[in-house]
Amino acid sequence: KYVSMLQDMGVDVASLANNHALDYGTEALLDSFTTFDNAGIPYVGAGETKERAEEAIFVEAGGRKVGVLSASRVIPVVEWNIANCQPGLFCTYDSTRLVQRIKEIESQCDYVVVFVHWGLERKTYPEEYQRNLAKQYIDAGADLVVGNHSHVPQGIEYYNGVPIVYCLGNYIFNPNMTDTYALKAVWNAEGETVLQVIPVDTRDYLTGALKDGEAQAFYDYLEGISFGITIDENGMVSQK
Repeated sequence: KYVSMLQDMGVDVASLANNHALDYGTEALLDSFTTFDNAGIPYVGAGETKERAEEAIFVEAGGRKVGVLSASRVIPVVEWNIANCQPGLFCTYDSTRLVQRIKEIESQCDYVVVFVHWGLERKTYPEEYQRNLAKQYIDAGADLVVGNHSHVPQGIEYYNGVPIVYCLGNYIFNPNMTDTYALKAVWNAEGETVLQVIPVDTRDYLTGALKDGEAQAFYDYLEGISFGITIDENGMVSQK
């Protein structure tokens, strides 16, 4: 019944590649597929077959077409990997297949967005493998890489002009939390990816944007854990 919240929020694509998708077994994962299908929300990163788990979803907006892929670098057991058992999750411990899928869809859309579940919980800096994988995805044609899993924000980095957002933190998780953010990405007329950080917190399960001094404190914090970027008073991200 909670899928109605995603509909109310206007979610266009849901990523299912993570380390909890099969917590309640195969039947529950299949039920998730059915629930999203019935709700009219496309999903990426998981499927009944290898082909479906690796499938991209395309979203058209503003006269442009965005391709979305998702994979996980964190699963508790190897059987969750769609390559080992089906249904399952698209995994990227070995980057070969995700890199190949990025190359395959690059010509089918204007921009490619890759969501990846990776890193270590509660760690504010990415592992070296995260930075290496992100560069491989960008070399293959990704225009934006966005990560999650650590439950705390990790920094932002640019590689060949393409942004990597290592972790957004928790948008909805605990009754009260701070140090998290939403991300707005816009492709301008020149085809550049322009990022805006939207810092938020949750109080009594109500999530809202931070204002004024609290927002500026978060910009300063995120800039401090990032790599070669600046964030202005409106949350706009630039390369140094």
